[in-house]
Amino acid sequence: MSEQRSSNTSPAAHRALDAAMSNGIPPRFDLPLPDRAEIITANVLKLAEETPNPRLRFVLQALIKHLHNFVNETNLETEEWMAAIQFLTRAGQMCTPSRQEVAVLSSVLGVTALVNSLNNPVRGMATESTLLGPFFTDDTTNIENGESIASEGKGEYMYVKGRVLTTEGKPIPDAIIDAWEADSDSRVYLLYLT
Repeated sequence: MSEQRSSNTSPAAHRALDAAMSNGIPPRFDLPLPDRAEIITANVLKLAEETPNPRLRFVLQALIKHLHNFVNETNLETEEWMAAIQFLTRAGQMCTPSRQEVAVLSSVLGVTALVNSLNNPVRGMATESTLLGPFFTDDTTNIENGESIASEGKGEYMYVKGRVLTTEGKPIPDAIIDAWEADSDSRVYLLYLT
């Protein structure tokens, strides 16, 4: 490590360099100069190998491979990539505790439904799983059976009736149903709270 230091470097800079090295920055192994696309991808995948959690390492490396393949396949231009970054930044900036725009984007792109389908496959006579929705929150008011969830004066009333049963057709006692519906302004109750 000392060969990377200059005799003109301050003690504080030496301590900062030591701290960075102890955190693996820069990595403790040599990486080739990233002067070609395939070397860039290989270097990032090599860095991801340092991820201690095996599942996270697998997911991260798969994401890197697919993202880099997408960039290569589309021959993505700098302006296009910057527009995508600006779009994602704006989506993130619009988020609030009750409004999750990145979750909305995930739903629009079909990723949320795909993850839900893979993690909750239909078994037997069970009803298919459904998404919580981008505006789900677990701290809403509990509504007793038979009460209304309508936004008063906002659209027409809709009556919904149903039963919650096991796959054998037996009632499930004290089942909790999370439900929401948009009003005539295409807003759900939570959006009136923001």
